Amino acid sequence: MRAIVIGETALSVQCAQLMRRCGHEILAVSSPAEAPLKEWATGCGIPCVTEPIELVELVGQANPNYLFSIVNYQVLPRELLALPCVAVNYHDGPLPRYAGVYATSWAILNGETRHGITWHIMIDKIDAGDILKQAPVAIADGDTVHTLNMKCYLAAFRAFGALLQEIESGAESRVQQDLSLRTYFGRSKWASTSISWDWTAQKIGRFCRALAFEPAPNPIGTPTGVINGSTVHIRSAVPCAGSGKPPGTVVEVTANSIQVATGEGDVYLYGVGPSS
Repeated sequence: MRAIVIGETALSVQCAQLMRRCGHEILAVSSPAEAPLKEWATGCGIPCVTEPIELVELVGQANPNYLFSIVNYQVLPRELLALPCVAVNYHDGPLPRYAGVYATSWAILNGETRHGITWHIMIDKIDAGDILKQAPVAIADGDTVHTLNMKCYLAAFRAFGALLQEIESGAESRVQQDLSLRTYFGRSKWASTSISWDWTAQKIGRFCRALAFEPAPNPIGTPTGVINGSTVHIRSAVPCAGSGKPPGTVVEVTANSIQVATGEGDVYLYGVGPSS
């Protein structure tokens, strides 16, 4: 295999390392400055560019037969997808459901108990190509988006290893997606990270967990809420027994938490601080 790798995080590094250990050649990578993949490629002497479009001129004549997009947040240019190679993408959702971005955050917010990851063929329509490999991922009651992302990364790496073996033996199979079951979540759906106290306590708890990316960078934003007329940041929210007071009422303040009434039940808020 002569491959191109596009990505950012440690998962792209681990998959690239596995390919090389299996005797495959990585012709070049594309990765943002200071990302783990760029650092790894530089250390290995593998050509690295910042913008994916640069790969067309860099390796277009080197006859790559596979392109892997692994935790890549850019829509790849058509010129790159037009190269005569198989383009494969990692998606952190169980396609055709949860296509788009921040699939793990949406799964938590929607109260899912089961999730999954998908390796699929890339086509012009985002996250709509044939499925090569999928794996289920369970969502626990206390999972944050960070812990769920880590579960997905582990499942993705294991599935990638199995996919690589199938590619090597010529036994890989493609399953066409049933797009009638497709759900899509775009960036614009996270236009606001404000909490409404009219929501249920359970939804507020899920909302905060869906935005808890730490210690990784938060690409969406920190939850905020209005308490006694002031907008504050909120790190986490834990549902508790209801006080029966109107939504938004501050029920109790302690050294570590603030109890607030909601549309159904109350929540303990932690890590509350002024919104800058």
